Amino acid sequence: MAELTPLRRGQMGIALLDSNGHGLLNQFVVDVEGNVAWLQGERLVSGVGDFFTSGLRDLEHQWRRGEAIGASDLG
Repeated sequence: MAELTPLRRGQMGIALLDSNGHGLLNQFVVDVEGNVAWLQGERLVSGVGDFFTSGLRDLEHQWRRGEAIGASDLG
């Protein structure tokens, strides 16, 4: 496994933004000293919500992109 350098973390963040949209930014906050903190609770809530709603979201993405929707997609 590659070392998790600041550059690699930035690349991972960009990839997550690309795949998940800007909702990823809700997981972070800047404190009064200008330091970035990661909100673990927001990540947990987001993950649980994604688990239960990702199928519907993926289905709408397919529909909006004009892709065929089959019976397996609806299941």
